[in-house]
Amino acid sequence: MSSTFTQLYVHIIFAVSDKKAFLKDNKESAVYDYISNLVDQLGHQMLIINGTSDHIHMLVKMNPTEALSDFVREIKRRSSYYINHTLRGKNNFSWHIGYSAFTHQRSQVNAVFKYIEKQKDYHKNINFKEEYLSLSQINDEENTDDSIFKYKYQ
Repeated sequence: MSSTFTQLYVHIIFAVSDKKAFLKDNKESAVYDYISNLVDQLGHQMLIINGTSDHIHMLVKMNPTEALSDFVREIKRRSSYYINHTLRGKNNFSWHIGYSAFTHQRSQVNAVFKYIEKQKDYHKNINFKEEYLSLSQINDEENTDDSIFKYKYQ
């Protein structure tokens, strides 16, 4: 085969370190815009980004030339720098070290898009831990990493 065709749709979730509620008001919009532009610069396609004050959901159509772990590390590294040097003026913002990523078929993209789009409404009734554990069960995760809850939920 002389060409490559992929449909790599990935739902990525990562949280603010220590579950601090940082992404509020104008900061949220600025961070989402920055990350969306960065995703495009890295050769991928952002389908939607949304979340709450303490975590972000992204649905990205991935370019197969970059490993997911490298992609997420670069997004978190550059956006942390941007937040610390542009939005905060201090060097104490960071993302939690881990992340979650779920792959989806093309037929699931609209449902995932709508789910991410309604994050703020969704979190009026369910907290991040409940959401994370629910997503892990839906995607049949055998080993759920609950270390992301050690700060806020213990």
